[in-house]
Amino acid sequence: MPRNDPKLQAYQPSPAQVEWAVDLAVRGALTGQRPANYLGWGLPAYSPQGLLAPIPLSGGGRVPAQVMLGILAQESNLWQASWHILEGLSGNSLIGDYYGTADGISVPNFPAADCGYGIGQVTTGMRTTDTYWTADQRKAIAVDYQANIAASLRMLVSKWNETRDGGLRMNNGDPAGVVNWFFAVWAYNTGFYPRNPSDATQPWGVGWSNNPVNPKYKPNRRMFLAQTYDDAKTPNLWSYPERVMGWASQPIIKNGTPAYAPANYGTVNPEAAQPTVYHFCTPQPVNQGGNQCDRYGTYPNDLGDPAGPCMRRDLKCWWHSPAQVAPSGNCAAQTHYCGAEVLRYAVGSGEPAATSPHPPVCARPYVGPGTVTIIDNLPDSTSNDVRPQVPGAGQCRNGWSNGGTFTLQFGRNYDANDRFNGYASKVDFHQVGSGFGGHFWFAHSYCTTGPPCAGSPSVNMKVTGTWKPASVTPGWHRILVHIPSHGAHSQQATYRIHLGNGQVKERVIEQRRRQNEWVSLGVFSLTNGADPPRVELTNIDRIGNGTEDVAFDAIAFARLPAKPKHFVVALGDSYASGEGTRVYETYSDNNAGNQHRNACRRSTNAWPRLVGLPGAPANNYTLESQRNADLDFHFKPCSGARTYNIVPSTATTLTEQDQSPNGTGQQYRWVTQLESGFLDENTTLVTVAVGGNDAKWSALLGRCASPTGCIWNEGTYGPYDPMMPTEEAASRYMTEYVGPSIDTTLRQIRAKAPNATIVLMGYPALFNGEPRPNCTAGLDADEKQMADRLAALLANVMQATATGTADQKIHFVDPRQHFLGHGVCSQQEYLNGIILGPQSEGDNQGAHELSMNSFHPNSMGQQAYANALFNKLQAVGYRW
Repeated sequence: MPRNDPKLQAYQPSPAQVEWAVDLAVRGALTGQRPANYLGWGLPAYSPQGLLAPIPLSGGGRVPAQVMLGILAQESNLWQASWHILEGLSGNSLIGDYYGTADGISVPNFPAADCGYGIGQVTTGMRTTDTYWTADQRKAIAVDYQANIAASLRMLVSKWNETRDGGLRMNNGDPAGVVNWFFAVWAYNTGFYPRNPSDATQPWGVGWSNNPVNPKYKPNRRMFLAQTYDDAKTPNLWSYPERVMGWASQPIIKNGTPAYAPANYGTVNPEAAQPTVYHFCTPQPVNQGGNQCDRYGTYPNDLGDPAGPCMRRDLKCWWHSPAQVAPSGNCAAQTHYCGAEVLRYAVGSGEPAATSPHPPVCARPYVGPGTVTIIDNLPDSTSNDVRPQVPGAGQCRNGWSNGGTFTLQFGRNYDANDRFNGYASKVDFHQVGSGFGGHFWFAHSYCTTGPPCAGSPSVNMKVTGTWKPASVTPGWHRILVHIPSHGAHSQQATYRIHLGNGQVKERVIEQRRRQNEWVSLGVFSLTNGADPPRVELTNIDRIGNGTEDVAFDAIAFARLPAKPKHFVVALGDSYASGEGTRVYETYSDNNAGNQHRNACRRSTNAWPRLVGLPGAPANNYTLESQRNADLDFHFKPCSGARTYNIVPSTATTLTEQDQSPNGTGQQYRWVTQLESGFLDENTTLVTVAVGGNDAKWSALLGRCASPTGCIWNEGTYGPYDPMMPTEEAASRYMTEYVGPSIDTTLRQIRAKAPNATIVLMGYPALFNGEPRPNCTAGLDADEKQMADRLAALLANVMQATATGTADQKIHFVDPRQHFLGHGVCSQQEYLNGIILGPQSEGDNQGAHELSMNSFHPNSMGQQAYANALFNKLQAVGYRW
């Protein structure tokens, strides 16, 4: 079955659905009808156990449900689809080793491929040359979890019949006992070698590799999962049948709970009912009932395995005799001694519902006024529509059609002689039945230059997706990309927009949105030139190491009536991002404590969004949400930003030379704010708040709040004498380092946005001499007064820096007047005092660590900032 075929997506069942299907299948009752072309698979109408009929059990009886569930847990973790696919969605079938790369990312080696498919990892009959199954049976096994369970059950029963008829019976051979399936499960994994009727000395039975006495398994082990669930981290230390018996009595945990009912051993400890390590090891020759296994010996072999008790150099110490664990081999000697099944679903019960937390988006989106052209990652065709069907929703396309083409280009691999030898990039490329239109692709991100790229496959792993509209009306277009709620993680998704005249713009966005979202790349003037308008995205960035997903979904081109009047971009640090409001966009506030953290903490209540341009019908956030045709607004500040997190990485600032001489300028794995590409010749207004972190404001307050205080510099400001008074050192640092760094930042902004009005926003005094004592633990009155004096100095430095650029369109806003009487410790605070963290997922996580909200403007403070900016814009004549 081909991989990455949108018409052959396997549905990922929930644990309840799997248990239900097994409970019915073991009783031959998995017979619910699938209609013709169910989920677009192109199959005729069928029922799972009509298409794959049950096989009678030799000697009568049936398979205990927990044995089948244990096998499925071991084979696939109960997954029918790839492990990339969440429950209730569809994607590629789970295939053991489709490319023959031993699950690695390298050039395909198809002769070495493992063709195990789906939840039962059905291998028999699944190669293209096999005739064991019909074509329809093979397809159903690959995509339908119920059909796969029906096929897996047939295979298990056939192994029971082979081993039982060969004389390999555990205990009394009653199929109702879970442990009595030990030999059948053994053969399910590594096969059964029948007796040679013409030579009684030849080995036969179940193979050596799964014999518990094999030295590759831990000799002093307990029953799998009996002692700790952590055994699941090292399953290779137990033989296959031991693992299955473990899963039968200790169900796999899914979504925090056991995935199915465990086998019932009554009052018996399940471990006591299991074979011992040496149970299948006797030294007698084959024709005397033994398997030439000496538990006390250590014998070499010709296969390169560790020396062990197998006395044969070919390791054909195959077991072929009955065995017993129960007293006198009688499972009835004590109630449920051999384990009994537990059924939770009755024959005739309906399939449990599975609700995905990441449902697809099928409806036509609102992406702004005007004509909208949507280009999805799958084509439309009235004669042969390849768009998959979404379980419970049918084809996922309501009120829209595809207005262009999407194409993929894959990096190629070459051998030492520069000869093409395959596509490793296709190995690490996947489909998901979610996102816009019920389908998206994703690849993992890789990088090509710099220290993080050491050992990266780089360009060989490059995947390029290109969205091209069928036709473009020349003029201004807002281009938006759909980011799916999952399978999208990259912090550096770089979209290249070809304008049609040979020019190319770049926009870099963070894809970890955690919700289905249309994200604007901006407004662009498109023409129909020799280089046609299109958008490209690759999985190559500056930090990728093959762990984060880059999603390729849909793009929308929204035609505007004219060029927007305003192209506004907000940049800066936490005093621009909205830190302090406690309300942050999820994509910018997540994963604290690990490498994927994003704590830019951008708020919908931040002042750059609250402000309305003089004469505008609403504030920036409202107009941004409405996709107003006269405004192209982008909000890119990041908490903790310094000047060198804003300027391009090719530039440098004095504070970077002092604080991060070997850094890249990237915050939370994002590019610098100017490298995100949102400033250009069309930008009309840039707001930026930066300098507070360059001035080491947090470090200074932290020292002042400590028991030792902050009278002396003591290394806070590295260029100066440790014994210099702190206020003097801070003052010099602001003047000699922070001011020039802000100057560099303003000039770099001007280079990117040559026609824009640039507004540099200052900082309020934190305390304003407020009289309330003891509201800021550790800071005494002198330290608060020093902080306010330094705030005044920083304002003067920033004002002088803006004026010193001699640029008539660069302005400074001093917000201190708007915070008078509302500092920390006031009766009506515009600034938060001490707040203990964490307050959200991206916040500082230490038990006694301050929240990042501390000492930042709250919602009233954000409005005060917005008022200060509004007044300045009105004063300099910037109007709607």
